[in-house]
Amino acid sequence: MKKCITETNAEKVVVRNLKVSGNGTGTQPSNTIDAPNVSAAGCGIVFIGVNKGLIENCIVDNCGGNGLNGNNGIAGIYLTYSCHECIVTKNRVTNCRNGINEDNFFCPANKDAQHNIVSQNYVDGCRFGIATDCYLNAKGFQIINNVIKNCMYSAIDVNKTSQVLIKGNWIEGNGNTGSVGVYSSSINIYGNSDGSVNPQNVTVEGNMLINNYYHGVKVANNSYYISILNN
Repeated sequence: MKKCITETNAEKVVVRNLKVSGNGTGTQPSNTIDAPNVSAAGCGIVFIGVNKGLIENCIVDNCGGNGLNGNNGIAGIYLTYSCHECIVTKNRVTNCRNGINEDNFFCPANKDAQHNIVSQNYVDGCRFGIATDCYLNAKGFQIINNVIKNCMYSAIDVNKTSQVLIKGNWIEGNGNTGSVGVYSSSINIYGNSDGSVNPQNVTVEGNMLINNYYHGVKVANNSYYISILNN
């Protein structure tokens, strides 16, 4: 299937055993709070404001573009606009802009992402592997027991989200940007440079990092109460 799958403001949506490929020429849309627009985003599977949804056993390849030459979409699997308690598990995501992405930048503070779980996925050859780029009250993102390989920038990128658990992931061959930079660490945790939005209470525990190109874990830009244990 070469199509963007979108569910908007729904409850207990299940997407299982789906194959999506080649949706890679989208551009990152201009969104507003009142009018979310992801129809041209070049993503594979998109949840918009879904509560208790499940994405399982899907294959997503070449979706979201690569960020080059106008192919600047978003992700293979994309949770946006206040997804709560969604589970993304046992999927294979390859050659996408971001592999799996939680992004709530345009949401009001009281409608940010809460307690989504990304576990047991295989992510390979993306720009970023698994990323959360949220705002203010986002919390509870769990990234557990995934395999993330050969991504250009960070395997795991935590931007502004709090109460994040990063545990038991296999992270190999990531960060090969051709130059040392802020996004090329295997696990990257950071807030706004002006200190206005800061990740807090992030735990990085029991991950295996092999043959990555820059720092194993980088904590920057006003991040607080970060625990890095037994990696």
